[in-house]
Amino acid sequence: PNAFVYVWFHPENTAPQWALPQLQELDDEGWTNARYTEHLVPAHVQDICENSCDPVHFQYVHRQPGVPPSTVTIEDNGRILHLNTDASESDYPSQLHATVFSPGFALVRNTYGPGAEMVMYNSAQPVSRHETLMRWTLTVRREIEDVAGDDVMRGIIDGLSDDYPIWANKVHKQ
Repeated sequence: PNAFVYVWFHPENTAPQWALPQLQELDDEGWTNARYTEHLVPAHVQDICENSCDPVHFQYVHRQPGVPPSTVTIEDNGRILHLNTDASESDYPSQLHATVFSPGFALVRNTYGPGAEMVMYNSAQPVSRHETLMRWTLTVRREIEDVAGDDVMRGIIDGLSDDYPIWANKVHKQ
């Protein structure tokens, strides 16, 4: 699904314990062709998951103007996290809903107004204990493609550059 081949591995050979969402936007004429970027980052795969649901770091790491009202919830299974932010009162109004299927898949939906929407997802693959391969996919509504498509993808890449020094110097304690 979602233009990727996913592989499930469990040391006890069990079947997958949850399904990944099907992203209908990838086949919808109202959305752009997907854009992709891939990065090897010096981070444990769990760090990637936790970063996706940390609304405070957007202000301090990614230079956003503030921390919008946000909620983070965890489903009963302990594996699926939700981040909802509502920046509708800010200078750049938006709403964000991130769903993180821990530890390796994050789906983020941003809405900036009618017809101004973006969907991105990250498939994080642990390469080693201290490295993760991040594969980002992005699509935007056709109405904003000329305004936001490539700029948003460059923003994601720049955002990874902001996170990189933190990941490279973070100590994972057990």
